[in-house]
Amino acid sequence: MLCYTNNDELRLRLFTIARKHVACWTEQQRQSLARECLNQLQGVLQGFPCYGLKINVNIQAIYTLGCCGSKEQVAKVQPLAAENRYYTASLYALGKSRVAGSFVQDVFQRDAYCESNKCNLQVTAHALGMALRLKDGGRAAGLDVDKAVEDLCFIINNRTVLDVNYSSEIVCCLIALAYACDQRFGGNTVSAASMELARQTLANLNRNYSMEVMMRLAKAAGVAYKMLDGESLSEDEEEFLLKKLEI
Repeated sequence: MLCYTNNDELRLRLFTIARKHVACWTEQQRQSLARECLNQLQGVLQGFPCYGLKINVNIQAIYTLGCCGSKEQVAKVQPLAAENRYYTASLYALGKSRVAGSFVQDVFQRDAYCESNKCNLQVTAHALGMALRLKDGGRAAGLDVDKAVEDLCFIINNRTVLDVNYSSEIVCCLIALAYACDQRFGGNTVSAASMELARQTLANLNRNYSMEVMMRLAKAAGVAYKMLDGESLSEDEEEFLLKKLEI
């Protein structure tokens, strides 16, 4: 249907539905969808102006490309991260596909030390966490894992006067920290010093955050402890991580 309709309302819904099901498709079907995503984005990638509903269709195409495209295909959306309207979708696609690791980390570092940019911190911490994953293909190239741990711990240790409504930012940072220090698989290049810093940061959570905020952080903190110790996660904990990787 995507190949045969130019109706933006329909294309918007079809990209969204396809993304929800693409994990069950064959590689050939996924590549067909990825090509259609790039067809949708061809104009904006070439610098042509875009208005109205088509912007939303493009956003859904970027999200979908992150779920079905090859690393080479997903890398093409990196320039779109410079546009506010495509920023979140582009960071999501790059992080999920573990593409452009140094770019994702640079954007995260900018947000990590910018007090006035809280809304972007959740987006970039989420993207960094996905880029740091070791399972199923290894983390993105170009990442400085020890620097990521340092920056994540800085945020977790210093943004402690926190409205409970902003707790999702710290949850994303805790999950990213867990992926950076994950000991469940071989090949983790994180240093012993970074591991110690991460453990101290987790140990200080109860002291640094209010009880109300800790209720929002507890699940992520518990999962992080187990990942740092190399323990297998329960089915419920695996489901928690999968949900946190979604949009």
